[in-house]
Order: sequence, then structure tokens, then C-alpha cells
Amino acid sequence: MSFDGQLPVYVINLARSVERWQAIEQSALAHHLSLTRVDAVNGHNIRREDWQDFDVREFGRRNGRTALAGEYGCYMSHLRALEAFVQSGLPAGVILEDDVELVADFDAKVRAILASLPQNALVKLVHYRLGGFLKTADVYSGIRVGACAFGPEGSAAAYALTRSAALKLLKALKPMSLPYDVALGRGWANGVRVYNVTENVLPMFQEGNSPSNIVVGVDYGKLKWKKWRRIPAYLFRISEDVRRIVHAFVCRLFPARSKAKP
Repeated sequence: MSFDGQLPVYVINLARSVERWQAIEQSALAHHLSLTRVDAVNGHNIRREDWQDFDVREFGRRNGRTALAGEYGCYMSHLRALEAFVQSGLPAGVILEDDVELVADFDAKVRAILASLPQNALVKLVHYRLGGFLKTADVYSGIRVGACAFGPEGSAAAYALTRSAALKLLKALKPMSLPYDVALGRGWANGVRVYNVTENVLPMFQEGNSPSNIVVGVDYGKLKWKKWRRIPAYLFRISEDVRRIVHAFVCRLFPARSKAKP
């Protein structure tokens, strides 16, 4: 899509995480970037029976385990950021978590990446893994844009998207039935083209050693159900793997389609 206007950057930040906000704010000032803070939802402060827009049965079926309070808070925080972006009326924007570090050419990189995308798309700017990467474009300074046939890629710490994509996500992502980083990458279910970049556009503060706000004092293994109860989750993952492959090849073979209007 053609894009040369204002590029809003939204940063999700818990009220208690003052140091994280100060760090990314200083990083933005150093690189002459303007940020909008989004007050994160603290899932640990909400009783599980009071969770809104959450499908407890479907989450268990798809994941074979119980949801973390931090996962719920993360999910709702990103929905809040999407809503803020949509309300701005701008054609494209960036959503960040507060553990990324801004860099000097961030704005130029994101604009070049957005210019390579169709109207109804998002691109993850940070990933943990790229499986079966299918290139769709060469963009800024050697960065390649494409879709992954295998995944999930992990991380929703940074992504850029169009307004039409955000509108679709706000409808498709409710109610919550997966962790946010997984749900975000399901272009075949969300009606949004999902892309990745070969190199992380932003580094994580302290090489990713910031303590997680999701897994806090929890033995993750104890959340998993017994193997026989996880059979529906295994079947769901197999079907997701097939759909991800199809989605990646559609993005590769038909990169200019999906012309949704904002």
C-alpha cells in the first residue's frame, strides 16, 4: 500500500512498569520518535470469573491447558491498542510492547515495509523463529518481507498494520481462545494477510532478558492437562499447520490481492 502520512506508534505498558516506560520513552526521544502510551490490562488483578470476551471452553480445547492471567491481560491490552489505533483514523500504525528498544532508522524501515504490503495486512516486526519463509518483497536495507509456511513464529512485541486490518482483527479476535501472539498470526481465520520480516526491526532491551509480565510465579507445566485431554488440541494444531501453509502460499502467489477498504 502507498503510505506517506503520519505513522502512530502505540506502546502497551503496565502502570506499575514505570522503568520500562521510561526506558522506551528515552529511546524514542533519542531517535526523534513520538509515542502514545496504552495503559495495559493487568490480568492478575481481575478475577477469572470476571474475564470478559474470553471463551474458557474453546481456550482449553485449542490449547490443552488453562489460560494464564497474564495471557488474558496481554490479549486485552493489545485489543485496547488496536482500538486506540482505529480511533485515530490514520491508515497505518505500529503497536509495540514496552520491552523493545527503538532504533534510528525505525520509521524509515517500517514505512518501506508498509509500502510492500497490500491494503489489508499486518507485518510482525519481531519474531523468535521463521519456518518455511516465502519471500514476497525486498525492502529497506536488505530486509525481506514474506509469509511463513510453518509456525507459529512467536512474539507480538512489535507489529505494523493497516487500519482495515485492525478493524478486522477487532472483530475476529473476540472472544479470546488462544494466546495473543498465536491468534495474531492466524491470517486465514482473521481475514488479514500476515507477513514477517527476515531480520528483527527492533531489538529487545537487554537482549530479551526483561522479566516476563505473563508468567509470574506460575509453574507452566502444571497448567497443562493430561495427554488424553489434550487430543483436541493436537488435532487443532494439525489443522492450523495445514491452513498456515495455504495462507503462506496465497501471500506469496497473490501478494497484491485482499484490497479491503478501511
